[in-house]
Amino acid sequence: MKLWKRLLAIPIAASLVMGLLPAPALAEDTAHSHPICGEAHTDIGDHTGDNCKDATWTAWDGTSTITYDTNNTAYVYLEKDATRESRLEVKAGYTLYLCLNGQKLESSLTSSASQGMSQVINVSNGAKFILCDCKGGGTITHSSGAKGKGVRVGGSDPAAATFSMYGGTISGNHADDPRSGAGGAGVEIQNGTFKMYGGTISDNYEENAGSNYGGGGVCAHTSGTFTMYGGIISDNQSVTDAGGVTVVGGTMNIYGGTISNNIAKGDGGGIWTNINGFIISGNSVIENNTAVKGGGVYYGSSSNTMTISESARISGNTATGDGGGVYFGGDTFRISGNLDISGNKKAGADNNVYLPTNKYINIAGALTGSNPIGVTTEKTPDASNYVRIASGSKNDAAPEKFSYENDNTPVSATSQNNSTADLVVCKHNWNSTWSSDSFSHWHDCSICKGKGDIAAHTYDQQVKTKAYEKSSATCLSGTTYYMSCVCGAKGADTFEIGDKDPDNHSGILNNDWKSNDTNHWKEYSCCRAHAEEAAHSGGTATCQNKAVCSTCNKPYGDLGSHVPASTWSKDASGHWHACQTPNCNEQLAFAAHTPGPAATEDAPQLCTVCSYELAPALEHTHVWGAWISNGDGTHTRTCAKDGSHTETNACSGGIATCQNSAVCAVCNTAYGAKDMTNHTGGTEVRGSVEATTSTEGYTGDTYCKGCNTKLADGKTIPKKDSGSSGGSSSSGGTSGGTGSGSSGGNTTPSTSVTVPVSGEEKTIRVNSTVSSTTATIEDIDLSKLNTVIGNDVKTGVVTIDFSVLEKQIDTVKLPANVIKQIADAVKDPSNDAESLSIVLTDGTSIEFDEKALSKKTAQTNQTDITISIKRTTDSTLSALQQQAVGSQPAWDIKLTSGGKNISDMGGVITLHTPYELRSGEQSNGIVVYYVDENGNRESCETSYDPVKKLISWKTSHLSVYMIGYDENRVTPDTDTEDQSALNGSQVSKLKLPILLATGKGGNRKITISWRSYEDADGYDCYWSYCDGKRSYKKLATVKAAKDRVTSRRLANNRRYKYFVAAYKLIDGKKVYIAKSNSLHVALKDAKATNAKKVTVNQTNARLKAGDTFVIRSRTRLENTNKKELLHAAAYRYYTSDQSVASVSKTGKIKALKSGTCVIYVVANNGVYGTIKVTVN
Repeated sequence: MKLWKRLLAIPIAASLVMGLLPAPALAEDTAHSHPICGEAHTDIGDHTGDNCKDATWTAWDGTSTITYDTNNTAYVYLEKDATRESRLEVKAGYTLYLCLNGQKLESSLTSSASQGMSQVINVSNGAKFILCDCKGGGTITHSSGAKGKGVRVGGSDPAAATFSMYGGTISGNHADDPRSGAGGAGVEIQNGTFKMYGGTISDNYEENAGSNYGGGGVCAHTSGTFTMYGGIISDNQSVTDAGGVTVVGGTMNIYGGTISNNIAKGDGGGIWTNINGFIISGNSVIENNTAVKGGGVYYGSSSNTMTISESARISGNTATGDGGGVYFGGDTFRISGNLDISGNKKAGADNNVYLPTNKYINIAGALTGSNPIGVTTEKTPDASNYVRIASGSKNDAAPEKFSYENDNTPVSATSQNNSTADLVVCKHNWNSTWSSDSFSHWHDCSICKGKGDIAAHTYDQQVKTKAYEKSSATCLSGTTYYMSCVCGAKGADTFEIGDKDPDNHSGILNNDWKSNDTNHWKEYSCCRAHAEEAAHSGGTATCQNKAVCSTCNKPYGDLGSHVPASTWSKDASGHWHACQTPNCNEQLAFAAHTPGPAATEDAPQLCTVCSYELAPALEHTHVWGAWISNGDGTHTRTCAKDGSHTETNACSGGIATCQNSAVCAVCNTAYGAKDMTNHTGGTEVRGSVEATTSTEGYTGDTYCKGCNTKLADGKTIPKKDSGSSGGSSSSGGTSGGTGSGSSGGNTTPSTSVTVPVSGEEKTIRVNSTVSSTTATIEDIDLSKLNTVIGNDVKTGVVTIDFSVLEKQIDTVKLPANVIKQIADAVKDPSNDAESLSIVLTDGTSIEFDEKALSKKTAQTNQTDITISIKRTTDSTLSALQQQAVGSQPAWDIKLTSGGKNISDMGGVITLHTPYELRSGEQSNGIVVYYVDENGNRESCETSYDPVKKLISWKTSHLSVYMIGYDENRVTPDTDTEDQSALNGSQVSKLKLPILLATGKGGNRKITISWRSYEDADGYDCYWSYCDGKRSYKKLATVKAAKDRVTSRRLANNRRYKYFVAAYKLIDGKKVYIAKSNSLHVALKDAKATNAKKVTVNQTNARLKAGDTFVIRSRTRLENTNKKELLHAAAYRYYTSDQSVASVSKTGKIKALKSGTCVIYVVANNGVYGTIKVTVN
């Protein structure tokens, strides 16, 4: 042992000394780059592209000391063949990547003390060595006559050492290691790990015949691990065991690669091992190896497990003793997959797997290989004993996958239980009687209990004995027997033979009565034979139901007669005698109502036959007197017809000033307190003192002339300069001053007033002056204006309101900076300001949108502007214009800046003016025209609000406009003066804004519902029959809070139509402001049905002005088994804004101008779909 330690210390010390010597410079210009596994990366085993990147390699001459980086790692390639006189040491904690680069690295160590102990490369415990060869042909070897191993990994220290081989060749090494148990001429692993991914280990010789593990190519011992994913181990020899690979006391798994042409003088030509858990799998090949026992593999531990699986191949191997392919002396031998163990020989005879006595193969999974596995056993079968060669699941233990090589005895399967089977070789002795189970039958072997002549049951025998009888003859069939198998097993199929027995019923007599139109009976459940058959009897027929048989409860015979009631039933459609039979809806003697005297305020109109109310008593119509002030800020009026009817409201209107309370616009009586902030009557300067050279002067204080309130303090005037010339100074407070009055009385000031400027949330007052009919905004505190139009205020329309003034105003002058600030606010996308509106004293207003404001600001070039809206006279119109306007109201609308008239506004201007309909005029006939210099008229987009009595129209330029009337826009027979006097037929013809309504049919009732309409005080609902041209009749009048009415007691054989009109009460009279289209509605039990949903082909449409779009619609019905009730066009179309987009009767949309509107697609009963149209 001491000698061994000294011999081992010499090379270790030498390597340590070499590692401490200064490192010579390596060639820096010969570096090259490639992955660690060779010239190009290849996935193999656990080595994949995820952990393999290109590395930069530095040239090394093979003898000099290798320089490692700060991580103790070096990448070097051998630049030329090199012979070392000492071994290359990879020290603990270092990692060496060596590329042979097609060169040879050999050891010439000849010291006799080191013979057998030298290795070309020594990987110390705790070191890592990675070998590759990017060019091929690189070799690790010994010089001729020198002996030693190629690579030694690890040592007695258990610290981990690793060797990964991707390429290169380890060959020509002769090991004669005197250590007990040592071996491995190519690679020895002790307490280390060797992973082989590629390369070759060949022509190495283990020559120590003493106590040695052998292993001409590789030896792993003392917890050493060898894993093979690829590469070749070939043509190696051992004078003892394991020509190729041996592992003792370590771990080995072969997942790929080839072990071939290795020779062992002892056992295990390719592999010798006794370790537990040894695996050969993947595409591993073990071929053409030679040994005494186990030419391919020798496995010799009696308590361990070996597994061969997947596509592993063991072939062409030779043994002079047993086990040409595999010698198995272990505990468990597991096989599965596409493995191939064939073509292995002993003395020229087939000898693939050798099993000593009591050893057998464990079939761990399906065997998919094409060649049967030959088995040779130590024990052979005889007349009383069999030999088991394999065991596994019934699905995998297939005898044809094996052959018995001792002789020609066939391999048989014997069941051990429901899931496993043994494969045996036996000289069978078959019993003459059949054995069977539920699936098959066979002859048993008395030796191995195996099964012979196994066949599935065939139930083709007809045996007519009691043992096979299923049932005796009945009313339906003869005697029934089970089919049987030749082995005597009874099948499930049957055959029938012999006559039926009509008195032997196999079923029961059902207690339920069966029947037809005339008779009833009971039936046997088996053959349906009748029993207890008799004719129907009993029961009483009505107009709704037939008589019911008292025995079987079957209705039979004809219906009975109706039983009319003695009193009338009635509804809006007429009166009749109802049948008294329950659930009968028959209307007997139906007739239309006979109207009695017309309804008055005291009594309704009744039918003279049945007293049905045809029209309710008329509502009381007030005849109001004048409004009389109550002296407390309220006024009251009294009905002249009934003095108990009064109406009291708060006073409103008028403007309070510093001198007077406001005067109510209704009762013309003063009410409320004075407004001490609204000064009228002008101002004057009081207490002015002229400055002299000796005393200071004083400008005087400003007072309201109406209420004597001081409005502003004066200012001190400095003393006059004594050097200035005298007699030429001006008096204070005159034309040179800044006050609004004068002390000298030389000029008459304009009237000063304040007007409100407001947004949606705040109002400020600004100073202005009024001269004649012109109002001038003198100044506006811009910071206050920002509170109306600032970014943090939602302003909408900015309104300058002159209507509060008790003066006629038709012309307004505005400072340029105010116009600009409002225009900028409107343009600002973060501001909610939209437009500027100017309201004159008669209620006429003009509104400028964003584009018009911007264009106006640009055109005025920062100068003040003047806007005038004046009624025309003959002197202001040309002769042709006078002829075009005639007696119609007309206005001349102008905007000037710096004396220049501006007519084209570049945006939209909306004008509103009060207008009372003349006698015979209707609201939808009103139209505003632009009149040019030649008297040509062009209609504007016009609307008239009958409630507010206000005309509105839109234009883009300012000129002369007149109010006209177009009969073609009006239905001739309407009367807007007193809509409440109209009957249903006339209301149905009104052209009013659309009111969306729908109808739904039920059991003898129809419910009409609608969307509430803004400003409506109530709704009138009218009905009529669909057949013929019948006039509408009022169904109901409801208040604005309600949105539906129900028409009841309707006849299923009649068809009905409805419409709804929304009204506003003005001076006690109904003014209709919207109506629905006609609704054609089917009852639930009618032959036709109603629309349930209307779906359009597109819910949103973006169009450019001038574009068209055709609507495609489909209707889902309430009852899909009926047709839709169609008494009008299948769809009717409406637009919410005719100026943005129009729609034709066929559903063709035409885009007209920028904006957004909704198109409604309405079915006969009012159900609708919508399309939102946006015009850019």
